[in-house]
Amino acid sequence: MEKTDPVFELFQQEVSRHGLVIDSVSEDGLIYIKDHRISLDNARKQFTVNGDTSKVQELVRLVLNSDSVSTSWEEVRAAILPVLLPSDMEYVQEAVHKRITAGMSMVLVQNAGEQIVWLRNDDAAEWKQTHEMLFKEAYANLDSVLASSEIKPALLEGHPYGIILGAESFLDASLPFAPGFKERVKKQFGWPVYAVMPVRDLCFIFSEHELDFFGQRFSSTVLTEFSTSPYPVTRELIKISDSGIEAIGQYKKSLK
Repeated sequence: MEKTDPVFELFQQEVSRHGLVIDSVSEDGLIYIKDHRISLDNARKQFTVNGDTSKVQELVRLVLNSDSVSTSWEEVRAAILPVLLPSDMEYVQEAVHKRITAGMSMVLVQNAGEQIVWLRNDDAAEWKQTHEMLFKEAYANLDSVLASSEIKPALLEGHPYGIILGAESFLDASLPFAPGFKERVKKQFGWPVYAVMPVRDLCFIFSEHELDFFGQRFSSTVLTEFSTSPYPVTRELIKISDSGIEAIGQYKKSLK
């Protein structure tokens, strides 16, 4: 009996309802509609976890509203932001990106209201901007987000840590990359600091002298969030210092 794909069926129904036609589907599952290449991988993952089909609706809106996304460099530069995702995620190579650790990469996106649009290498060429320039703009914009975000103090069995609550939740895990992050956290947590960022909208930070305690205590949270969220980032334990951001271990059944 042929296996059904309810997520694909729903996507097909929705695009048809809006008068669109799927031009083709590649062997690796990419859906082509006009100039769009669409993957349903995250939508399927979300549906498997909790039956939620909202990601399908997001993808349909992205196709419908693509003409409203700014393409002029002067219009788009203030909306460029960095988003984290697993290094082995499909299609990363086609985006403006850089690898941060073995398990985590950063891609640049345009925050276009309800849409988060990946910037492609073709976009950079069209704007005549280097990747270095695009990342410079993204970090400056991220600093503005940090200024209006909260780092909420919390305690676990008397041990202090911080919960990053970004003004834009999809940037919670990205905020440690903001140029002003050190000045923001060093009075409360010292420097360097350590972090777990299993998904885009979850980032805990803690001081170096709490490493032994939190290094193990966050294991269950990291593994659960990473495996169930439609927007995973990394299972790594991260050190943030003047030398940059590096992974010092990875959560499995035990930290190795």
